[in-house]
Amino acid sequence: MKILKIVEELKENQQDFEFYPTTQEIIDKVNQSIEGSSILDIGCGDGATLMKLKPSQKFGIEKSQILLDLASPDIITIGRDFYKQNLIDKKVDNVFCNPPYSDYENWTLKILTEANCKNIYLVIPARWRDSQKIKEAIERRGFNHILLGEYDFLNAERKARARVEVLRLYIPRSKESDPFDIFFEDTFKFNLENNDKIDF
Repeated sequence: MKILKIVEELKENQQDFEFYPTTQEIIDKVNQSIEGSSILDIGCGDGATLMKLKPSQKFGIEKSQILLDLASPDIITIGRDFYKQNLIDKKVDNVFCNPPYSDYENWTLKILTEANCKNIYLVIPARWRDSQKIKEAIERRGFNHILLGEYDFLNAERKARARVEVLRLYIPRSKESDPFDIFFEDTFKFNLENNDKIDF
């Protein structure tokens, strides 16, 4: 089904959650550096991008039922509402996300905090560099990041004016961290060293 026809159906059914398919140029760039056998695409849409990415085990999260119905049966859907998913227990080699740009900061922060993987690939607006929250999340997890390229959607199947950067984030082996540690710290917010000693 042609993208514009899909978009029309999404709009008619109030399921257009900013579905802008990733361009082949971006997919090719990610495939040049991607490693490992598994990948989770957050906001996988109709699954077309996920099917073009190299890892063989393909997992997706997608809210629109219309798009899920178009996706390949080779994609294992592990959730619908991204904000209701906990990524900590979903260990994969890679996470890929081309999020809704109106809410990219919140999506990016959740992924950076919870993703349990070796590599994260994000297609996000270049203005992410102005976000102190994103910078702090990158530092907190000990991520290194590489700019794979700058792109736009002017010639995409669904055109958009957005200018985006494709980032690869990874944790050097010497700094490997567990997202559960951050989850635990944020959830319980206590420091045993600062608590009074409990006598039994």
